Amino acid sequence: MLFDCLSKKEPFEYQSELNIRIASIKDLSFILYHYNLLEESEIQKIISMNHLYIGYKKNILVGLIGLHLEGSIGLLYILEEYKGNGYGTELEMFLVNHLLFKNKIPFGQLETENNHSIFLQKN
Repeated sequence: MLFDCLSKKEPFEYQSELNIRIASIKDLSFILYHYNLLEESEIQKIISMNHLYIGYKKNILVGLIGLHLEGSIGLLYILEEYKGNGYGTELEMFLVNHLLFKNKIPFGQLETENNHSIFLQKN
């Protein structure tokens, strides 16, 4: 079951710990290895639209986030060894702020069986 989640209308203020950049086709093999919820062709399309972002901590890739084809925030993945450090929250705040800056309404969908997503939205 999915629930639509509407985000806030004002940007988040936060201390950035990550360097975040737009993903490129060079990142595709890494993304496909770690994120298997979408077909390769859909991920390629999202990359070509510049709607996928990768977060680094001290030049080490820790996770990714992006926009699904319909525009919802998702594709959030944090490497196992970096979970629990707030990187998922930071990537989500980055993307919400990025969308607000572009005068878009940030929104996402929450899968009720995904405990990590539920925890992230509660915090």
